[in-house]
Amino acid sequence: MKFNINMNNKIIIAKRNTAKIKKFEEKEWKLANIERYGRVRIARKKSYKLVSNDKNGDILGIIDLLIDNNIAYITNLIVSSKHRRKGVGKDLIQSVEKIAKKNNYTKITFETEENWTAPKFYKKMNYKITGKHKNHYFGTSCLIFTKFL
Repeated sequence: MKFNINMNNKIIIAKRNTAKIKKFEEKEWKLANIERYGRVRIARKKSYKLVSNDKNGDILGIIDLLIDNNIAYITNLIVSSKHRRKGVGKDLIQSVEKIAKKNNYTKITFETEENWTAPKFYKKMNYKITGKHKNHYFGTSCLIFTKFL
């Protein structure tokens, strides 16, 4: 898909991150960081997958965490249907909070569907609603939750 803004430029949606794009970003971000901060800023991206297992090794729940420049993004949290409301989700969230605090991250954020039971759970865990996506997953509304650390 192409967008013509004016006669001199065209905008395309890149289907993949090519070597040319990577080279451009590395060069220009380096220059922008030196202009802004006086030095090259090193992006700190990490990801974690925390898995809760029972004593037999069966998976009870999983939480995925992406760290980008001191912000923790929970990108996935799922608990086995047989083990919901038994503390598995709470244990996973508390494990993420431990990681975040230990590494001096500034906040944890994620989104969940508004009409699920999850928002009540997250409020009990002291997360605050900081935004809303209307017409998101399958046309539903999603809430953005955040906890500042």
